[in-house]
Amino acid sequence: MYLKLKTFVLAIELLENKKDIPFVAKRPKKDFGYHLSLYQAFAISRREGISLAMLKEDMWCFVPVIGLGLAKAP
Repeated sequence: MYLKLKTFVLAIELLENKKDIPFVAKRPKKDFGYHLSLYQAFAISRREGISLAMLKEDMWCFVPVIGLGLAKAP
């Protein structure tokens, strides 16, 4: 059976070190010049089929930053 999906399949990997980011992965702030919300990064990855690496400085919204453990809650 074949699936005719309208978007690419999304896989998420949490890395412990910045050095583990794949060479082909794009960083929103560095490569595009703007911040993204986590859900926007998911949508871009699904629609365009590109790999995105989201660090604390790439994220626009504070909720996933705290939820993923990248910063302490105030």
